Amino acid sequence: MRDTLELTLPFVDEVVILDTGCCTPPSQLRQLRIDYPHKPIHVCEATSSFVDAGTSRNELLCEARARSTAQYFLSLNVSDRIIGGAYMRTWLMHYSSLPSTTSTSSTSGTSTTTSGGAPTVFLVQFECNRVVSMATRLFTNHKRLQYRWPVHEYLCDADTGDMCVRAVVPTRVRIAHPATTPRRLPQDKALLLALLPRVVDDIAMLQRAWYYIAQTCIDLQQHTEALFWLEQRIQQEGKNKEEYYLSVVRWAYLKLQTMETVQDATVIDVSGCGDHSGAHRTLQYVCPENIAQYTPILQRLVHVYGMYPQRAEALYYLAYIYGYISTPRNVAYAYVLASEVCRKAELYGRANCVQSDIYEFLRWDMLGHLAYMMGNYEEAIASTMTALGYKHITEEKQRELHDMLAVYQERVAL
Repeated sequence: MRDTLELTLPFVDEVVILDTGCCTPPSQLRQLRIDYPHKPIHVCEATSSFVDAGTSRNELLCEARARSTAQYFLSLNVSDRIIGGAYMRTWLMHYSSLPSTTSTSSTSGTSTTTSGGAPTVFLVQFECNRVVSMATRLFTNHKRLQYRWPVHEYLCDADTGDMCVRAVVPTRVRIAHPATTPRRLPQDKALLLALLPRVVDDIAMLQRAWYYIAQTCIDLQQHTEALFWLEQRIQQEGKNKEEYYLSVVRWAYLKLQTMETVQDATVIDVSGCGDHSGAHRTLQYVCPENIAQYTPILQRLVHVYGMYPQRAEALYYLAYIYGYISTPRNVAYAYVLASEVCRKAELYGRANCVQSDIYEFLRWDMLGHLAYMMGNYEEAIASTMTALGYKHITEEKQRELHDMLAVYQERVAL
């Protein structure tokens, strides 16, 4: 709590804290007002015991509206860290000075121009467990905005049910959050499962719940169950295209881990990170006659790449598949794809990426392997050395990269 406040107070005019009884003792919360006298800090106790995050956030919104006349609200959890707060404040001042803003409804697809009368919701880059997504954490102080059910990132217009996003805060502004406490994950999963029968007639909310259940299952290492919920989610694209994209990428990753492949040659281990969202994976050569089992994955990856051609994840997994089907044409195709992955990651950075390691060492590791298979040994050396320059690599992965580097250098010497 202290860390969050100290990082946030320079960029806000006042703070409203809702004490749900599950984090910091009330006495410590009251002490915060004494420790930080230069900014108003309102501490409110929740009216009931904790139900879910969405309910708590709605209660916090009510308290904030009753106590503050601020134009904008920034919603943070305990342990959240705001990065780029000064720029966020400057950007909001510039945005407020604009004569009008254009809004596109997430469900109707229609555009309307307003001058401050309707609620405005901004997307802010949110990073947790080295996975980056976009969250509706910044918005105008408007009575119609509320969170829907336990899926607490779904901030919407209470009258229409739409999530009307009008702008994306620049990527230099982001919120970082530590990994979810493991003991909370089963509780989160139970809350989401209990939500399903209550939203059966709301397809957008149902799809959102499926996505979050799958994510929680991944955090719990329950990959088979996660695949089930992701498959439910990707049956229909729905209105939330970002969520659909993330679901397909996660589904493809898990599907490739669980599929039975035929080992036709050497197994190449390209694992490296140590966290569940990283990339503990083994790439295997696959006999060409087994390519049919990969067709559904390839089709969905190509589809979502068309949705967001500037992003690298879908291309990475396309190269992942083609690069290990033992035909020269497919290896050459994978090499081109891997080169494009590296180019896109340099151009667009890690903004809103579902697997950040692809934007770091994994892309160079794969390009090094494929360059070697193409006979481009000097490029293989350069790519592998670039991969070694990233810090989020296990010691085992470092040893493997050094071993591969020695092989590439030996081939150049020959």
